[in-house]
Amino acid sequence: MTAAGFDPERVRQLAFGAERPAPVDEILRSHGAEVDAQLGELSAALADLRPGPGTLSTAAEAGAVAVLDDLTAVVADCRRRLDQPQAALRVVFMGRTLAGKSTLYETLTGGDGRRIGAGAQRATRDCAEHSAAALGGLVLIDPPGVGAFDGEHDVEAAFDAAKSSDLIAWVATTDSTQEETARALRMIAAAGRPVVVIVNCRADIDTPARRRRFLREPGRAFAEASGHLGPVLRALDSAGAAPVATVAVHARAAFDGARAREQGEPAERGEAAKPAERGEAAELWAASRIDNLLQVFRAHGLRGASQRRLLRSADLGRDAVDAGAGMLADLADRLARDAAVAAAAARDLSGRVQSLFDDHLDRLRVAAARLVDERRFWVHQQNVRDKRAVERAWTALHHELAADGRSLLGGHTAQLRSALDECLRAFDHDWSVPLTDPANRPLFFQPMASAWVHTGVKSAGAAAGGIVGLSVGGLPGAAVGLALGWALPQVADRLASRFRSREQVMRDRRASLSAQANAYLDWVRETWIHIFVDSVLRPAWQRFQAEQAVLDRQLGSEEQLAAVTGEAAGQCERQRAILDAAAARALLGLTGRQRAASAVGWACRVPGVGIAALVGDADVLEELSLFPPDIVEPCTAVPPAQPAVAAVRVVAAHVPAVTGVGVWSPGVEVEVAARPAAGRVAAVQGLARAVAAVDVRIVAAAGAP
Repeated sequence: MTAAGFDPERVRQLAFGAERPAPVDEILRSHGAEVDAQLGELSAALADLRPGPGTLSTAAEAGAVAVLDDLTAVVADCRRRLDQPQAALRVVFMGRTLAGKSTLYETLTGGDGRRIGAGAQRATRDCAEHSAAALGGLVLIDPPGVGAFDGEHDVEAAFDAAKSSDLIAWVATTDSTQEETARALRMIAAAGRPVVVIVNCRADIDTPARRRRFLREPGRAFAEASGHLGPVLRALDSAGAAPVATVAVHARAAFDGARAREQGEPAERGEAAKPAERGEAAELWAASRIDNLLQVFRAHGLRGASQRRLLRSADLGRDAVDAGAGMLADLADRLARDAAVAAAAARDLSGRVQSLFDDHLDRLRVAAARLVDERRFWVHQQNVRDKRAVERAWTALHHELAADGRSLLGGHTAQLRSALDECLRAFDHDWSVPLTDPANRPLFFQPMASAWVHTGVKSAGAAAGGIVGLSVGGLPGAAVGLALGWALPQVADRLASRFRSREQVMRDRRASLSAQANAYLDWVRETWIHIFVDSVLRPAWQRFQAEQAVLDRQLGSEEQLAAVTGEAAGQCERQRAILDAAAARALLGLTGRQRAASAVGWACRVPGVGIAALVGDADVLEELSLFPPDIVEPCTAVPPAQPAVAAVRVVAAHVPAVTGVGVWSPGVEVEVAARPAAGRVAAVQGLARAVAAVDVRIVAAAGAP
């Protein structure tokens, strides 16, 4: 009973019926199994997403596999930690280097001071943990500090330790600004772990005179503590968080007092003076105000140890599915953009190559026609009366044309290859410049014109040697045929000479020779063109199209993988809701609310802020509203199909003193008596929006502080 004789829990049981609580270990075990099952589904989905060899381009396959491997490792690590439950509450000390974390750790764990730094950067470079008997077995963790020069590894180790903790003790100091560590504080707040802010007052007590002055007026050492909280609170607030407690201590005084009580003298530190008598140890301990910190740790250890253990498992599950949702959505977006850009580039390259081939074929036609036309006056230079002279001139013409063919086709093949090289360089440049902005550049796309085209165009080089053989080997046969054709008209000439004049016979003979020569020259011109097309252009284009067909299949697979990956990211979002509902039911079960646990249908949790659960049972909804359960993260029950009511309930549970509710065009406006911190407003609005699916605006009443 309370002082007024009123027991809320007894009244609740009388009004709504008594419940038989489930065993804590059973609830924790069941919740852990549910989280592991969801992570198992995620692992199986990642295995199904892995592309087969050759289904994607080399760059896309390597990029996708790397992302999936990283995500698989994250899920596996979360499942491994899930299989190693820790019964004791875990508290990790964090803060900038030299803030006094290790001093507090050594003080509370009864250490000998070996981990305490002596003014150097990166004094603590490993991660230690030890149970504190004075705190009921509470486990304290001392990782490296953040903010040290060249301490990237230290930051990673510190946040890795924070992931497996239940409470973060952020150690600030009174002799330096905390702005340099604001980013680390925002990351801590975003992780949703409760934070205790400890201001370590660093008044010097290394000499007897300074020690006596501190013991006479310890309040002076703590006078400026509140002023140094501002940067820390602002950084936490920017991520929507607030500390669960703030404590000011003098870490060195506490350590010296603890050591003196154990050994009869303070710890040696440089030229530090020993206390005049043993009673000074108790004075140092009391003046350090370390007992205030112990009370905070004990309160959290006693009040919510089982709930913190459960939330530790819930956070592991959320860490995995949050990573899955983010990494898979990013992978899907980049795969889709990569496929779209590569397809557009392929179309552009195909058009460029086709235009280049057409242009060079036109050039060859013009050059071939010019060479042939220069030979058409050859007939007028011949003495048609001298058969042998004409045949010798004919053979010379054949060899001249063969040489012209070699020069023409060889030169145009070399020009084509050079033009293709220039075309590919221009293509690579044109498709590289627009992608220099990382925000627009796909993850895997690279202009690979050389890979797509050179393999096909190399056939032009291989065919260049064959061009000579074709141009030389094809012409002699034609020359022989033409020579035979030249012999037949001579027989007819002898017969016709009896009836026509000699001049008429010579004119007819020259006209016949001219017709045959022109037909031959036309055949030579077309033969050159056919040789260039059949031996150079067509093989190169066919090889290019084959490469394009392979690329098209890869791009199709990439687009399909992007769609499936996007669906998997959506599944991670749904798994997050499943895990949040499981956490809400388990937390209600730990507080003895079995009826409420079974009535939870869907939930949304913002770690470190609270949980909003949809409850369809009106009696349970009323019970939870009248008698809120004692949960370390507030749990708000909201009715289904009533989005405005749900939004207002969430806001009222997390922002005190709601004075009015109104409606504005996109959603609900909630007026509060005091102006809340901006980060807190954003976090609560996000939770309300997620559970109610309406926009929520939180405004301060007129004249609010």
